[in-house]
Amino acid sequence: MRFRLALKASQASCEAVRRVAVRRIEQPIIEEIGKRAGAAITPETKMITKESWAKLPICILLDLVGDSSELVPFLGEFTDLGFAPIEAGLLKALFQSNAIASIGFVEEILPFTDVIPTFTIAWCLENIWPTTLLAQKLLPAEKLAPK
Repeated sequence: MRFRLALKASQASCEAVRRVAVRRIEQPIIEEIGKRAGAAITPETKMITKESWAKLPICILLDLVGDSSELVPFLGEFTDLGFAPIEAGLLKALFQSNAIASIGFVEEILPFTDVIPTFTIAWCLENIWPTTLLAQKLLPAEKLAPK
């Protein structure tokens, strides 16, 4: 009986120490990480040029063209075989990135992935979130330079 009481008291004190550690150590670290991440991905829309804004509707239109193949059941997936290299070429031309072009090719050729707006996501990476690690890995450095 004493052993159980001692065990429960030990568990309770360990839990109290854990709560204090979370409140004093983990919580401030998590809050700081959140602030830094928020600042890093907050878009600076005033920095986006008119040319970049003009590219957005083109990207949305190209995503819709890629999605339109799904309007014809079963046939749509076969048309994707032809559109996949076209999408990759257009992505390469618009964003000068082999990585994004490859992702677009794979997205278009895989079944049931047409709903992913690859052009629009690439535009967002280039213009809204260029400071993210993903943008820095996928886009060429000159595309990420401040405008």
